[in-house]
Amino acid sequence: MRTVLRWVVVTVVAIHGLIHLMGVAKGFGWARVSQLTEPIGTAGGVAWLAAAALVLTAAGTIALRARTWWLITAVAAVASQSVIATSWADAKAGTAANAIMLLAAGYGYAAHGPRSFQAEYTRRMRAALAEQSAQYGVVTAADLAHLPPPVADHVRRCGAVGQPRVANFRATIHGRIRSGPSKPWMPFVGEQFNTYGPHPRRLFHIQASMSGLPADVLHVYTDGAATMRVNVCSLLPIINAAGPDMDRGETVTVFNDLCVLAPAALVDAPIRWQVLDEHHVRGTFTHGGQTVSAVLVFNDAHDLVDFISDDRLRASPDGRSFTRQRWSTPIHAHRDLGPWRTCTAGEAHWHAPEPESEFAYLEYHLDDITYNTGIHQSPPTSHLTHDRYQGTEPGRVGQQRREPLHPSENRDVIDLHATLDQQLLHIPVGRGCSADTSAVAAVNAVCAGQAACSYSWRMPPRRSRRWMFRWAIRSGSVIGSGSGASGRAVAMP
Repeated sequence: MRTVLRWVVVTVVAIHGLIHLMGVAKGFGWARVSQLTEPIGTAGGVAWLAAAALVLTAAGTIALRARTWWLITAVAAVASQSVIATSWADAKAGTAANAIMLLAAGYGYAAHGPRSFQAEYTRRMRAALAEQSAQYGVVTAADLAHLPPPVADHVRRCGAVGQPRVANFRATIHGRIRSGPSKPWMPFVGEQFNTYGPHPRRLFHIQASMSGLPADVLHVYTDGAATMRVNVCSLLPIINAAGPDMDRGETVTVFNDLCVLAPAALVDAPIRWQVLDEHHVRGTFTHGGQTVSAVLVFNDAHDLVDFISDDRLRASPDGRSFTRQRWSTPIHAHRDLGPWRTCTAGEAHWHAPEPESEFAYLEYHLDDITYNTGIHQSPPTSHLTHDRYQGTEPGRVGQQRREPLHPSENRDVIDLHATLDQQLLHIPVGRGCSADTSAVAAVNAVCAGQAACSYSWRMPPRRSRRWMFRWAIRSGSVIGSGSGASGRAVAMP
C-alpha cells in the first residue's frame, strides 16, 4: 500500500511540475499560452522555471526514496505556491497539488524525520554498537560440552564451531500479521537488531498496513525493560505498552531469538537446561529480574522445529492489558547461507482457549541477516567466511553490500557497517606460510576483486579506472605485484 501511494504522489507531483513549464514558455516568449491570460514577463519566467525544477526534483526524490525527500517536497510546494499566487486567476488549481505535496511532506517528516520510530531505532542501534567490545573469541567444540546433545547438535549444525562468538545480529524480515483468527492479515516488513553480552538489547522496527493505512511499530528491549509502540500514519499513537507484563513477554521473545536466529550465542547465554527426551529440551532463561522457560523441539537431525513457552503474555488490542497464553513458533525452513545454517521461515502461534483455539498470528520470512555488525575482527584461518549472508526466498532480490536493506521502504536506515579503511587486512604471504595462511590470501584476493568491482560500479568511469589502477599497484602480492612478503587485501564486510 505504501508503494502504491508513493507512486500516485510521484505521478501527481511530476505532472504538476511539468505544468509549470507553461509559465516558463509564456514568460520567455517561447510560445503563446492561451490558458495563461495574465502577463508574466522574463522575471516571472525565471521564477516559474525555478519552481518547475524544484517540483520535478521533489518527484524524483520521492520516487528514489531519498532520505530528505520530505524536506525537498515541502520547499518545492512553497516555491510552487509562490508563483501560483502571481497568476492566481489562471493557476489557482495548482494549489490542490501543493496541498498534496505538503501532506506528503508532513507524513515523510513523521515517518523518517528525527523524531520518527525509524530515527529512534537507528539512534538506539548506534548506542548499542558503541557499547560493544571488538574482542570476541572463536566458538570451539569444547564450548558445546555443557549443552544437552540436541542443543549442542543444533548449535553445531548452524555452523557456529570455528566462527567468532556472536555479539549481535541485524536482520530484515517480511511477512504478515493479524490480531485474531478472524481478523484480516496485514503485510509487514521489518528490521531487527539484537545484542548479546552483559546488557542484551532487542530492537524491532516494523512497517505494516492497517486497513489500508501505514502503521509503524517499534519494540525496544534494553536493561530488562520493554516497550511496544504503534503509530498509524506515523502520527497517531494507538498503542503504548510497557510494564512488568510487557517485560516478561519480551524476555521470552529474546530467548526465542537466541534459539531461532542466533543459536551460536547459546554457548554463553544464561540458560539452565533440562533434557526431557531425545527431541525435547527445556531451557530456563534469566535476565533483568525475569526468569522464563520454554521447551525446544528438535527433529531427528536435531534441527530446531518448534519453541513452546507458557510464560509469554498476549496483549489486548489497545496494549493496556496482558493475558498469559501458550506461545509457540513452529519453524518451516532451514537454509545453508554460507557457513551458517539458519531458520529462514516460520510462524508464531497463540494457543488461545475456545472459541479462538490455536491460531497463527504471524508468518515470517528471513530476507537478510548479518552477524557481528560493526565489529571488526580477522576471520579464523580454518574458516574463511563472510559475516553476512542473504536469504533467497522466491521473488526476493538480495541487496548489494552498501545499498539500503531490503525492503525498499527501509532505504532510510543507515548502514552502520565498517568503512573501507577499517576492512583492510595486512595478511603475510610468502615462503614458509602455512596452507591456512595461503588460503587466507586466496580468499582475500577474491574479496579484493569483488570490492574493487563494487566500488568501480559506484564511481564515474575515469575516476574508477584511476582508482583501480592505483589500488592494484599498492596491493602488492595479492594482485601479483610488489613484495612477496606482504600484501594488502580487502576483506568482505
